[in-house]
Amino acid sequence: MSKAVEEVLSAWRDAERVLESLPPIGRDHEDVALAVGRMRALYRSLTDGSDATYAAIEASRTSVEATRALLAQIRGHAPGCTE
Repeated sequence: MSKAVEEVLSAWRDAERVLESLPPIGRDHEDVALAVGRMRALYRSLTDGSDATYAAIEASRTSVEATRALLAQIRGHAPGCTE
């Protein structure tokens, strides 16, 4: 499970950095803000003290992949977004 936690935390931090670099109004900002919220919730569910289920760990992988794809897409077209 520690690998899943590390991946979620890394994606969460990356998304936070991208969010800070985006203008506060716009679809990209909204999408990344949602991704930040998902990563935060996932991190909490993986570290809340109970054993994470296989389904939760698999969901974290899917969410991390989706967040990384979103960030790559935004980095490719958002002016001034170099994170």
